[in-house]
Amino acid sequence: PTTAPAAAPTTGARPAASIRLPRSTPLPSSARLPHITHVIFEGLRAEALLFALDRAGISASAGSACRAGVHQPSHVVLAMGGSEEQASATLRCSLGWTTTQADVDALVGALPTAVDRARAAGATRL
Repeated sequence: PTTAPAAAPTTGARPAASIRLPRSTPLPSSARLPHITHVIFEGLRAEALLFALDRAGISASAGSACRAGVHQPSHVVLAMGGSEEQASATLRCSLGWTTTQADVDALVGALPTAVDRARAAGATRL
């Protein structure tokens, strides 16, 4: 399989380009590192989406890496001009040295169902 170092130029941008879901907005590529993608899911709590992705075997995060495990709005999104609601609805996906294209494809494939499950569970912000 292709690993992240060799695939970084293509897979780094691929998650953001591939995530085309209603009420989702990838942060602009100029505002991020090529191996990290932040996507804002309008009206959805990031924690609920993380739970649904975990059930699908996908590891992702909310907010920034330096604040992992902290259940507060992403200070990165706030610093980029996002609202507190947007910062609380942000999913962060990072590619590592062992990330393969199959891993990226699994994330992109699992997201629609995970978003639907999180929304169906009422895990939204007003």
